[in-house]
Amino acid sequence: MRNEEKLWLLSDSRGYESGPFTFAQLQERYAAHEINGDVLCMPKGFLAASGWKPLSNYFPDFKGGDVSHIAVSVQPQGSTTLATEFIERRSGWATFLRVVGCVNILVGLIGFVASDDKRLGGILLAIGLVGVIQSFLFAFLVDVFTDIRWFVKKIADERSPDA
Repeated sequence: MRNEEKLWLLSDSRGYESGPFTFAQLQERYAAHEINGDVLCMPKGFLAASGWKPLSNYFPDFKGGDVSHIAVSVQPQGSTTLATEFIERRSGWATFLRVVGCVNILVGLIGFVASDDKRLGGILLAIGLVGVIQSFLFAFLVDVFTDIRWFVKKIADERSPDA
């Protein structure tokens, strides 16, 4: 993908990020002297491993210059969703999966005890135990990802300029 087709994030001297911007939006902001070639930018995306570099590295037509007016013009775009969204620390899905795990062990034990055939009873018990392990593992993973989401929201709230 060419640089002109990517979305771009900008960073000012205080470390505030804004964007994403299309190439056309960057050209408009450059023409209005809101940004120049010295403003740090990075392509938006998962594989943007190149880090923050001056805009002129990607677009040679954008020249550097006085950046005193840029510090106030590159403002982070606040996300109203992020600011107002409340994220629970625990998930109902994890609780549901734990209940399913308990039901699995009960069904496995009842099948083992009630079965006349020892082989069939052992198979039912094994299926119940595997179901328990699987349910509790998934409940643990749901809790881990919920915690990650909660901590990321907390960090984002602490870093937001509105806080």
